[in-house]
Amino acid sequence: MGSGFCAALIRNFTGLGTPLAFPGSMIGSFLAGVMYHWVFKKKSNAWRLPAAYAGELFGTSVLGGLAAYPIAYLILKNKEATLFTYVMPFFSSCALGTVIAIIIVTAMKRSRALDRIFGADVEFKTDKAKS
Repeated sequence: MGSGFCAALIRNFTGLGTPLAFPGSMIGSFLAGVMYHWVFKKKSNAWRLPAAYAGELFGTSVLGGLAAYPIAYLILKNKEATLFTYVMPFFSSCALGTVIAIIIVTAMKRSRALDRIFGADVEFKTDKAKS
């Protein structure tokens, strides 16, 4: 959630975002972490990254879009906003970001850059032990 808050703060300070950036980024990053670490804890590591991607997409678009409604209504004084106003715009933006993240993470896994960043054999320890 801290990284989502910092990203939203940077977007607001640089003039590239609105206060609506906070709920989506924070809820999405929190749900991605929960999905990665706890939901598939006993499952194969192969499901961890797709679970994180799905958590980010659902958390940012649906939950973040719904959480943006009170901010738009109370802080931004947007009286015409309805409860589901921000779900589709958040979804389209987050879907593109998730696709970009999948491409970058896949390239980093193939080049073994993740092993160098997190230490050798961290993410794939249980997969190698099974084979």
